[in-house]
Amino acid sequence: MMVDLVRAKRLIEGADVVSFDIFDTLIRRKVDSPRDVFNLMKGAAHAISRGQVSDFRAARVLAEQNALSKAQETGIEEITFSQIYDELQTLTGIADVVKEAIQALEVETELRCVDVRVVGRDLLEFASRQRKKIVLVSDMYLPRDVILSLLERAGVRGFSTLYLSNELLKTKRLGDLFTHILNELSLKPSQVVHIGDNPRGDVSTPNTLGIETIHIPRSMVNFREASPFGKSIALAGRKHSSLTKSAVDALIADRFFDTRDKLTEEAFFRSDPFQFGYSALGPLLLGMSFWLYREAKADGIERLYFLSRDGAVMKSVFDALFPSDEYGIETDYLYCSRRVVRVPLMQNKFDLLQPVSKPIHKRTLGSWLEANYGVDPNQIDQALFHGRGFEGPDHFIDKDVDREALSSLVSDLHPILIEVATSERRTLEQYLAHKGVGEGRHAVVDIGYAGTMQEALSNILHKELKGYYLAVFGTSANVKNQLGLKGFLSQYGADDNPALGICTHRFVYESLVCSSEDSVLRIGRTDAGFKPVGLPSENDRERKSFVDYAHSGALSLAREYRATSPIPPEESVLSPEASSLIFDAYLRQPMAKDVALLYGVGFEDIYGLAHQRYLAVEPGLVNTVLPSQVIWKESLSVKAPVKTMTAKDAELAGKKALNTKDYPLAAANFRKAYDLLPSRPNYLRMVAEAHYSGGDKKSAINALNEFIKINPRNLRAKARKLVMTFPPLSKIIGSYEFNIR
Repeated sequence: MMVDLVRAKRLIEGADVVSFDIFDTLIRRKVDSPRDVFNLMKGAAHAISRGQVSDFRAARVLAEQNALSKAQETGIEEITFSQIYDELQTLTGIADVVKEAIQALEVETELRCVDVRVVGRDLLEFASRQRKKIVLVSDMYLPRDVILSLLERAGVRGFSTLYLSNELLKTKRLGDLFTHILNELSLKPSQVVHIGDNPRGDVSTPNTLGIETIHIPRSMVNFREASPFGKSIALAGRKHSSLTKSAVDALIADRFFDTRDKLTEEAFFRSDPFQFGYSALGPLLLGMSFWLYREAKADGIERLYFLSRDGAVMKSVFDALFPSDEYGIETDYLYCSRRVVRVPLMQNKFDLLQPVSKPIHKRTLGSWLEANYGVDPNQIDQALFHGRGFEGPDHFIDKDVDREALSSLVSDLHPILIEVATSERRTLEQYLAHKGVGEGRHAVVDIGYAGTMQEALSNILHKELKGYYLAVFGTSANVKNQLGLKGFLSQYGADDNPALGICTHRFVYESLVCSSEDSVLRIGRTDAGFKPVGLPSENDRERKSFVDYAHSGALSLAREYRATSPIPPEESVLSPEASSLIFDAYLRQPMAKDVALLYGVGFEDIYGLAHQRYLAVEPGLVNTVLPSQVIWKESLSVKAPVKTMTAKDAELAGKKALNTKDYPLAAANFRKAYDLLPSRPNYLRMVAEAHYSGGDKKSAINALNEFIKINPRNLRAKARKLVMTFPPLSKIIGSYEFNIR
């Protein structure tokens, strides 16, 4: 049910008296369910009673039920706090002093868990500004002094009278408490408006008495019932309930689901990257941090090195939960990547030839050499390329490249490549020494999956490092110290486990956990010290913008958990399944409007495909990209609102792809522009230029032929076709390249 705040304020303005429920209306508990308070007490109650109260929650619930049953036998529908504890004493046989101690513990725990509910407070303050008489009404067993303390702790003030069911032995749910208030204040039902969360006690019962009501469902109800997605994760979450999950869910619900509107029902994350980070990435990183602290502490680790770039947000969340001055584990951030360690470890011909046997996707030979060996292709003698049958660094290669010729070229470049590797290794060793890596009980932290960077660093340092990862797969058997790896979501499991989102959607995980920093190629050194040498990527703008907001959301959850949770971080446990529940559910069965969060977010891999890949693309652009360019396949099956694409939209998309050197995508978008607006045949010239820039001469000439058929008198297009067919002609007649402004 949506809260109509306009109607609510109108009803308040028209009333003489505004009545408020207390629990879950003006104040809330920092846990999912009121009975989670009893779970928080279990350990202490067991200790206070010296084991007589073996399961406090179960005993406390039964004591309340028994006390109420006995009261109802005498025609009374309400009970007191003391009656509940008298019944607990009867059930467990505890002494008076123990009973009083546990009773005091419950009050203390309630005070520790209480906070204000924002929507209720706002309506109370509005009523106060309207100079309305405000009364509070509650069906509650806690005594007056405790409830007043809870209200004070939450900052709730400005009411005139407090009506409690356990004092008057009348209840809201039966209506006699409302009747008592009307009589005491000499009011007609039409003069009162009541505000509360309970469908019976706060809505239907007062309505039958003629009292207008404003229903504000609990934030947890909104969280779980506002949308199909919320309902599905609520159902799945029942298997993984815990006190920590209760506290995390309460934070999410209270921050984003205090009220409910149409957007809440259509988009769980409300098209907000921050909310996505808080609600989906946040629990994942919290769960890993709780686990990481326990494991590192048990292993006696003194310092954790979080590896770039996945480690940036992991470190931020861990530091927020476990500051080193309080918890005794130091943390640092280490610039490292596959590329950073791969080149420095190359020491001989065998090492140099390893990349040749790996999969090769379409790209220029120069970019392949630069990515795998760190060498500047423009500094290589052109004769070396020609001698092995390659045109030069701009020669395109792919899976069908002549591997023998490529191996020969690498062998020819042996002295140059080893010189680069030696130089990079020297600088990397100095950087690691500067950071103090390996000078104590140290470990690395990263996303996963086989510990290759951990092993590489250990080899360079000649000292074994431990490693903690979001996931460790069975492929880690290939490293020499598999037992030095620990994984949170997976420990030596299969990397194709369909039950794990990090297996089924690994590239999405990597893209959204990875920070907005540029990919690190090597460590550089200047007079000012060490600095990472990155690989700027224009393709990564959308992703960088998204993850900056998402990571700030995850960090906010960590900070708020530490500041407000009734469970200390060091005692918090969030299972792998509970941690990844919302994130994985989003990846597998997203709501249509939530898919749009990842439109245009790119995936970067310097060793992968040459053309740009995306996590998701807008429905109107799906036909302009190759299937292999869309990573999140579920995004394609969701019927999202389709935005009508114009020729100008396609043209701009083509120019954007051209700027990022994604030539196939640029050509596809320019072709789409022409299909949408055939009266502008110059789009065909754009198609031709994009294909030609990408090395596809045949498609470029075909596009120009289409243009020339429409404009047979265009001499510049004919000249451009000649140059494309015989490139050396450009030195004689010029290039006649079409200028794509």
